[in-house]
Amino acid sequence: MKLSVIMPVFNTKAEYLTVAIESVLAQSFSDFELLIADDGSDDTCLECLKKYDDQRIRIIRNEKNLGVSVASNLALEAATGEYIVRMDSDDFAYPERFRIQTEYMDAHPEVAVCGTACKKMGTDQVYPFLRNDIPREVLQVRLLLGNISLANPTVIIRRSILADHDIKYDENIRYSLDYGLWVDCIRFGEIKVIPRILLEYREHEGQVSSAHKREQKECRDYIRSKQLEELSAGLSTDEWTEFLKLPEFRSMIDLDLLDSLIKKIEISNRKNRIFDEAVLHFECMRWWGTAIRKQKRFIRKPFNILINPRTWEMISPRALSYVFRYRRISRDNACS
Repeated sequence: MKLSVIMPVFNTKAEYLTVAIESVLAQSFSDFELLIADDGSDDTCLECLKKYDDQRIRIIRNEKNLGVSVASNLALEAATGEYIVRMDSDDFAYPERFRIQTEYMDAHPEVAVCGTACKKMGTDQVYPFLRNDIPREVLQVRLLLGNISLANPTVIIRRSILADHDIKYDENIRYSLDYGLWVDCIRFGEIKVIPRILLEYREHEGQVSSAHKREQKECRDYIRSKQLEELSAGLSTDEWTEFLKLPEFRSMIDLDLLDSLIKKIEISNRKNRIFDEAVLHFECMRWWGTAIRKQKRFIRKPFNILINPRTWEMISPRALSYVFRYRRISRDNACS
C-alpha cells in the first residue's frame, strides 16, 4: 500500500463530510486506503459514513469522544501505507493531489513532511505557505516560537520517520496537534511545500481555529515549554513570561529578562546540542532586534540598550550577512 489517508471525524455535517470523502475517492492516484477515525460522532454522522461501499475505506470508531489526537493516533497505528496523507473531514482535495505529492516524496527521500498550497473554499484567498528556501536548521529554531505556515490538511508524511522514531500526536493536547508533530519530524528530515493549490479548506464557526483560539494558544505554549524542557534552559517564571511574548511582540518586552533568557537558551544548547549553534545565535539576535524596535524605552533610556554588546553584535559583518541571506523569509513562519 502506497498511501494511508487519515481523516479524523467528529460530528461533521453530512454535506461537508460527503464532499471530503468523495474528493478522496475521486483521486487520480488509486493505491491508497482511507482510514476514517470516527471519534464518537452522533448517529447522523455515522449514517453518512456507512453509506460508502468502497473496499479502500476503513472506519475506526471510538464509542465516545476522546479527542482528535487519540483518534488520529488510532488511525496511525492501523496505517499500512508507505506515506501518511492527512485530510480534514470538511475540506476538498483536488483530483491530482495524491499523485503529485507521492511523486514528490518518491523523488525527495530527504523530505519527512510535504504540504501544498491551499485556498479558502469559494474564494481566491490563498493560505500563507512556507517557502522552500528556508533551511531545516532555521525552521527548527523558529519552531521554538510557534507554528509554521504549513497547512495540516495538506500534508503527506513519510511513515518510516514516524515509526522509526516513535513519533505520534501528543494525546495531552487537543489543539495545535500539527505544531507538535512538526517539532518532532523536523529533527529527522526536511519540511517542504509544493507551491501549487491542491486543496480547498472550509472555514466555518464550528472548526477549531474559530471556536477554540484560547485553548489553541495554551496548547502552543505547552509545546513550546516542552522544547525548552528538553533544552534544560531553566528559565525563571519572569523569563518564561517574556518568552511567551516573543512570537508576536504585541506586549512590551523586558530587555534585561530577554538578554538573560537568550543567554540561558544558548548556554543550554551548547551542552545539549538540540539546535544548530550558529543558527540559534543569529535567530536570537533577530529576537533582540525586534524587541528593540518595539521599545518605547529606547527613546527614554537609549544608553542601557546601546551599551549592551548584543546590540552592537547585530551590526557585525557576520550578523548582517545572515540577515541579508534570510531577509525575504524572516516572517514566513508566522505563528498560527
